[in-house]
Amino acid sequence: MEAALREASGQILDKKYDSRFRYEGYEKRLRYGMAFFDKKVRILEVNP
Repeated sequence: MEAALREASGQILDKKYDSRFRYEGYEKRLRYGMAFFDKKVRILEVNP
């Protein structure tokens, strides 16, 4: 599950999912990577 969490975090940065919000003028953007397994969840704040 930790590997999936790191992969999700990397994907957010690699694919620049927040670029549209930056274009629209949002100065503060929150980015979180999430991994799920059965009824468990891990959440990680993504910082560039």
